[in-house]
Amino acid sequence: MIHLRMAIVAAFFLMPINIAFAHDGATGVVKERMDFMSNLGAAMKSLSKIVKGRVEFDSDKVLELTAQLREHSGTNLTKLFPKGSLDKPTTAIPEIWQDWDKFNGLAESLSQRAKDMSAITQDKSIQPEERIEAMSKAFKRVAKTCSACHRDFRKKKKR
Repeated sequence: MIHLRMAIVAAFFLMPINIAFAHDGATGVVKERMDFMSNLGAAMKSLSKIVKGRVEFDSDKVLELTAQLREHSGTNLTKLFPKGSLDKPTTAIPEIWQDWDKFNGLAESLSQRAKDMSAITQDKSIQPEERIEAMSKAFKRVAKTCSACHRDFRKKKKR
């Protein structure tokens, strides 16, 4: 379990380095979705810092970031994957269209889990120390959703 968490966190912190090289030559919908995913990754990185206590908890910031997650999920995400859009340098794989229901389900799940984080942030009945714990659990569910999508629908990274 610890290894999974470390891998998720490492992926989000290394994402900006990989993006600089990955976007070279991208055009059209492929570039649009790569930029979209970069924004999603940046929001996740910022939320990670908050739930780990590296940055002071600020409910307005969390609400802003979870709104970004919602904006970058569901239909807004899936519309950037028109059938067969595999132009280089995409990391999307054909399995997206072969198992569209699963891909769509993960996109919708990301939206719902971001809404859950917003609700926790706004719930005044939760004590501050309990809020951080609840936020951490909710963030892990969001991160697992991202990881599941990457595992099933993105090219494996060469090591």
